[in-house]
Amino acid sequence: MLKAKIISRVTPVAVWLVIMSLIKWRWGLELIGLWVGGVIGAVMIESDHLVYLLWQQPDEPNSQSFKKLLVQKQYRQALDLAMTTASQRIRLPFHNVLFQAVFVPFSFLVISSSGSAFGIGLVMAMSLSLLVNQVILLAGNRLQELGSIYFWPVQREVGADSKQWYVVIMVFLFLLFSYFLV
Repeated sequence: MLKAKIISRVTPVAVWLVIMSLIKWRWGLELIGLWVGGVIGAVMIESDHLVYLLWQQPDEPNSQSFKKLLVQKQYRQALDLAMTTASQRIRLPFHNVLFQAVFVPFSFLVISSSGSAFGIGLVMAMSLSLLVNQVILLAGNRLQELGSIYFWPVQREVGADSKQWYVVIMVFLFLLFSYFLV
């Protein structure tokens, strides 16, 4: 179960890294930087679940169970608990449209001006990880869940069309940024 969840989170990033590696980068240190940045970015975007479990909602039963497993040094079980209960957590610091709205221009700056393969891998993996979750919710017609997870910072009701257009625009921007890299 744990391996399947990890694979499902890492696979889209790995596929993007393989495609970008084959299209653009020469085999060398630059390619290693891209891959290391990609792996770290895929993990880093999910770190807000740990923030939630350890500090944001420490009194919830899942948070208490998670902390107990950490104290007992049962790290694998703690990770399994965190991953199996991930869908129950909303109002995460990174998994929301406000973060994405700030992160997209930041990503553009990293891609267009840094020249760092590590930085490019990091921001693109973070963007892709968020985007895959949103596309899955949209494709499954789970618009209410998409709204509660990603649109909670918006102080008004966001319609279904607006949610769909938002995801479409984010997909377009990700593809556009990927195109800039080739």
